Amino acid sequence: MAVDYDLVIIGGSAVGRYAAAQAAQWARVALVEPEPPAWNELYHSTFLHAVHRAEPMGRSPHWGMQTRQSSFDLQKTIAWARGVAENLEDQGTEGRSLPLLAAAGVDVVIGRGEFLRRPRWGFSVNGRLLRSRAFLLAPAAPCRIPAMAGLETSPYLTLDTVWQDPVWQKPFADRRVIWGNDPRGIELAQAWRQLGIQVTIISPDVLLPQADREMANLMQAHLEAIGVDIFTRAIVQRVDAAQKQIHLVWRDRAEESGGDRTLEADTLLLATPPCIDLTSLNLDAVGVKWHPQGIIVNRKLQTTHPRIYACGSALGGSADFALARYEATLAVRNALFWPQSAVRYGQVPFALMTAPELAQVGLTEAQARQNYGAEVRVLKQFTKTLAKAQIQGDPTGCCKLIVHRKGDILGGHWVGTAASEAIGIIALAMQQNIKLQAIAQLPMATPTHAELLQAIAQQWRLTSWKAAGIETWLSLRRDWSS
Repeated sequence: MAVDYDLVIIGGSAVGRYAAAQAAQWARVALVEPEPPAWNELYHSTFLHAVHRAEPMGRSPHWGMQTRQSSFDLQKTIAWARGVAENLEDQGTEGRSLPLLAAAGVDVVIGRGEFLRRPRWGFSVNGRLLRSRAFLLAPAAPCRIPAMAGLETSPYLTLDTVWQDPVWQKPFADRRVIWGNDPRGIELAQAWRQLGIQVTIISPDVLLPQADREMANLMQAHLEAIGVDIFTRAIVQRVDAAQKQIHLVWRDRAEESGGDRTLEADTLLLATPPCIDLTSLNLDAVGVKWHPQGIIVNRKLQTTHPRIYACGSALGGSADFALARYEATLAVRNALFWPQSAVRYGQVPFALMTAPELAQVGLTEAQARQNYGAEVRVLKQFTKTLAKAQIQGDPTGCCKLIVHRKGDILGGHWVGTAASEAIGIIALAMQQNIKLQAIAQLPMATPTHAELLQAIAQQWRLTSWKAAGIETWLSLRRDWSS
């Protein structure tokens, strides 16, 4: 039986629009959005950029530059963020603009709907049945609200509501507690601290549990050095609100006999994983299994119904937009053509937009040793050895590569300025199976931060040559020449 579309996207998130823009290049596509999504990640990124750009100005006297003391106008920064969001929509960047999506041929439908199995199979919205060869679930996934005693009667923010206008009317001189270890919460913690706000992070696990432990510890040490208080492996007992203040009662998981501790703050931010509620979509009727932590998919991003795919934060885990974009690209390709491409998360880079940045791709050192044992080699170079870092006054950081003894790159981890840009070289090498020896021969502009990667590769080449007996060969040549 004929259908109306090649792909219908059940959206409500930024990645839903991105997927629609990608699919519209080849196919007949419909995008269903319950309501226009708020571009929180744009406000977030713009705010971080402004704060991190302002911080180096404090070092200008060391460079012989005299600047007037200036204050940070937060309202202008938020206005700038709105302007950035509007420009991105107007320009159609990454398919964010509904009018431009419609102009590209996407059938945009605003409304809430549900899947129907009888009398005809499809997605019903606004009294209209959308019938398609395939469907893609890309709904919004709000932050999970933990079951915490007293939270229901206490004021708090989430990563979804932190950019609402009333929040930014509050003065800077307050105390803020961040509960959770979502990377966006860590980014905000540093930015707030740079603005003079007292910030405490309370994490139920170690900080950045998905990162290489050595690099995560380096980042934690840097945050603590600038004044961010960090308590990990914490169990929150309850939250009390009194006289416009938050009292967070918690206990250290490692200290079983230890007593309760109390933190006082003016603002509580929940930096928790996403939690979804897709009951209204009637997924049970078409056999799609899901739970509040995410939609169940296979490695081809198919749900338990082979013609329905899913991507983005609704799968659970990370809310990173770069990861969601990767999933959307693969899901669209599988849905439109043939489901043969499987996700390879080990080749997708992640970046923490702090200063310095933390970027990584592939296996951590612990994961590599578990999988490959004695075949693993670990190579490091510190940022302070770079001319670029010394010139900019940013010597903090390190690049660490996890390599198989044959030269295959298993993982890359970088803490430093511009780490998010340079990590792409490592990701490309892993994707194309380029060995580390090839990077040693790659010409680099100088002075740049990417030279750190080249220094590691040359260190590896020197080590491998020695292992191959190059010194014996050169000694024989000298003997022959005499």
